[in-house]
Amino acid sequence: MTERNDKKSTDKRKKTVIGKPPALIYYPAAVIMSLIYRIKYHVTVDRRALKGVRGPAVVLAPHVSGKDHVLTGLALFPNRPTYVLSEHFMSKKFLRPILRMIHAIPKKMFCPDTRSVLNMLRAVREGNVLVLFPEGRLTWYGRSLGITDGTAELVLRMGVDVYTVVSDGAGMTFPKWAKYKRRGKIHIRTEKLLDGDKVKTMSPDEINGFLTEHLRHDAETAMPGVKFRTKDTTAGLDGILWRCPICGSTDCLECSDGNIVCGECRLERTLDEYGKLKPIKIRYGGNTLEGQALIGTVIDSVADWYEYCAATVDTSAPIVRRCEVGKTDKDGYMHRNVGEGGMRLDRDSFSFTGTVNGYDTSFSITTEKLAAFPITVGDHIDVYVDGTLWYLTPLPDPRESVKFVAFLDRVTAERKAAEKHSVL
Repeated sequence: MTERNDKKSTDKRKKTVIGKPPALIYYPAAVIMSLIYRIKYHVTVDRRALKGVRGPAVVLAPHVSGKDHVLTGLALFPNRPTYVLSEHFMSKKFLRPILRMIHAIPKKMFCPDTRSVLNMLRAVREGNVLVLFPEGRLTWYGRSLGITDGTAELVLRMGVDVYTVVSDGAGMTFPKWAKYKRRGKIHIRTEKLLDGDKVKTMSPDEINGFLTEHLRHDAETAMPGVKFRTKDTTAGLDGILWRCPICGSTDCLECSDGNIVCGECRLERTLDEYGKLKPIKIRYGGNTLEGQALIGTVIDSVADWYEYCAATVDTSAPIVRRCEVGKTDKDGYMHRNVGEGGMRLDRDSFSFTGTVNGYDTSFSITTEKLAAFPITVGDHIDVYVDGTLWYLTPLPDPRESVKFVAFLDRVTAERKAAEKHSVL
């Protein structure tokens, strides 16, 4: 009986195949999407660096927009790539069948997920072109985020050629914070970053440093001189900006009709269709002061303003908020508003206490283990608790999700800097 069970187990492992998207569905869909994106968003592609690529290979792409999966697919055509996607997407009933059909590999973000790593290695051994977004999160303010821990080690284990696909203009066309899409221009460029034989001679630290340098991206400077037309350039910006750089007031910014106005000091900035903030105006009675010199630190872009806000976060004081809970069920599907409670974040840990699905529930995770929060701007943060995905929405103002993200990012960055200093 034991021999028979061992044989069944071995046969099952041998039959684990990742596969590729079905050709009869993938190719027609790719052609249709290519036509739509070329016409609607003026997409152009330079795929010279990918000429002749058939796999095994890994593509590491800066995660600059919510459409990066489509855009990388256009660049890699006629290859049928294998995508690694956040399990966040697999929790949606309308998306899961599609993602399974294209053989996407789900990944629990910022928590151990051995199964996804094994599936990535299987995909490469099968000769697939594996597409990863190594930041683990879509940037919510247009600039590159840090590469997730373990990426360099994974690249080393794969030992195959490494490429990148960068979609310049995508971050301006589909900003994560924006309520409206833009129409301007997207240019997809490609590059071979490392030869597989070269990868095998490098240390994880060398790979990480190389990737950090070569995958750095800034959406606001990637397509200079291109106008991105939209209904309202600032709608949604209050989901990532919360502090006035003039008076220091928080939660006072009104973002609409292309303007950002402080409700306290009447600071006014206009965001044009090139993604640039026009000169500062401050109204005092009937007078208007204008000029960049009014701010000690130059803030002439959305990303600059967000980074100013993030730098002012006081990590010595915990953030405590009431919150609404969303949670995946036993089948992995997300259900919103299944509970309520309080969440607390300090330098050492993130915790929750409340009622979920009618039961008293609590948990605590160290910030070292947690590392980062994925965010849906103006709504919720994602966190995995014992492998289960939770959505936590701050109450009464969901826009405060970004404060939890900025706080944890600061703590993680400071911890890593201290660790690096201690090694030196």
